[in-house]
Amino acid sequence: MAGALAEGVRLEPGTEPFGADADAAELHATLLRPPESERERAVFSARNAPAGLTEPAA
Repeated sequence: MAGALAEGVRLEPGTEPFGADADAAELHATLLRPPESERERAVFSARNAPAGLTEPAA
């Protein structure tokens, strides 16, 4: 299981697991790793910022 519905952004284009040819164990390990791409870091930051304190996208 990948987590809550809101965590689905971790599987969107621009993230490491998007389109990955991996079994469930490999996918789970990928989801546990820290974000690597700029998109993954942006998603991670937005998810972990206090409500109302995120900056609008440029």
